[in-house]
Amino acid sequence: MTDHSEQPVALVTGGGSGVGASCAKHLAKSGYRIGVVGRNPDRLDETLGSIEADCHSIIADLSAPHQCDRIIAETIEAFGRVDVLVNNAGFAAQMAIEDTTEELMRTALDTNLLGPMCLIRSLWGHFLQRGDGCIVNISSLASSDPFPGFLAYAASKSGLDSLTRSILAERPNDSIRAFTINLAAVETAMLRSMFDHEVVPPEACLHPDEVADFVVQCVRGDHDDRQGESIVLARS
Repeated sequence: MTDHSEQPVALVTGGGSGVGASCAKHLAKSGYRIGVVGRNPDRLDETLGSIEADCHSIIADLSAPHQCDRIIAETIEAFGRVDVLVNNAGFAAQMAIEDTTEELMRTALDTNLLGPMCLIRSLWGHFLQRGDGCIVNISSLASSDPFPGFLAYAASKSGLDSLTRSILAERPNDSIRAFTINLAAVETAMLRSMFDHEVVPPEACLHPDEVADFVVQCVRGDHDDRQGESIVLARS
């Protein structure tokens, strides 16, 4: 049953852990009802269990972009509206250029770029009808300063940066807002699956809560003058 409450709704992809889970928690504390998308139902349940707000989880894989229409429809069915989309779900694998397979390229492009594009397309009519909305695309510093071995990841994140600029070029008015955040290293399980503490020391990493704080600031309007910019967030 659709909940017609006027309380705003934020939809966060990759919400089962790391940056996505932190974004969901921080947005909930800021007064949002939360939809979280992820592949692992147990991790999604952990996120929902840590949020004191109206929540809804959607099991989906952004590397299968045909699921995006369902994600948006199910969120609107659950809450009656979507005000914020945080495109956080991501895929990264370190591999030399000559060893990078077509399958890996497709997975990176589908998860990191095509999935967000399809979600935005599915949500766009709702934003136009409502007259406002906010999209935060979680990109990477790799789009401008790639680490060796991340051909597919860096290329797909570069496309995400461009996607934000396209949103701003096509929006009918400035009530629809869009941001790109280029993250440096963040202390997450995905990072540690590829780099040990000697290569990327913990003190050089952002904490997921720091990223979530900045996402909330963007949603709140604190950085509206930086829309279209690839905003770098790194440990100072």
